[in-house]
Amino acid sequence: MTATPAKNSPLEFYNLIQFIDPTAFTKAGISDPEQFIDRFLKIEYREVLDSSFDVANKMAVTGFKNLDDLRTIIFTYGEFRTAAEVGLRLPRPVVETLTIQMDEAQEAKYAKYVAQIEQILSNPNPEGGQSYAILGLLARLSLVALHAGLEDGYNYKTALGVGRSSGASTGTANRST
Repeated sequence: MTATPAKNSPLEFYNLIQFIDPTAFTKAGISDPEQFIDRFLKIEYREVLDSSFDVANKMAVTGFKNLDDLRTIIFTYGEFRTAAEVGLRLPRPVVETLTIQMDEAQEAKYAKYVAQIEQILSNPNPEGGQSYAILGLLARLSLVALHAGLEDGYNYKTALGVGRSSGASTGTANRST
């Protein structure tokens, strides 16, 4: 195995090891991905942002369990080394910020969301769950900074018309709140 297989999902370990040795998990009594999840992943309900940027209570992987068993299987087939240990020179990152003016529609929406965030911060109410709304508002801010219509919500039918309206400008903007 190479690179970072578990960055996207812990199930990537399952899939990669199955590719290398299809019997690796069956030897440990695990015959399918669901059993892998049940045995090794800690899943709990957490507040997360749904596709409409509203806070929803959903199941999420919050950690691992039975780590000794999982490590035994993974270390049988994988070796973990840093780039320096294998003589790989990584390129130095170059950070470049491009600032582009937002149009009037973007500025108006941005100001509205900043005002909502400031209002929540000035009147915190932990029992009301309002503080969690800030996460959705921050996500909306980043979308509006790219294009005024991105946070409006689309489906597969309405998305075809995006960017075809007159006067719509596309660009990015960096703002801080």
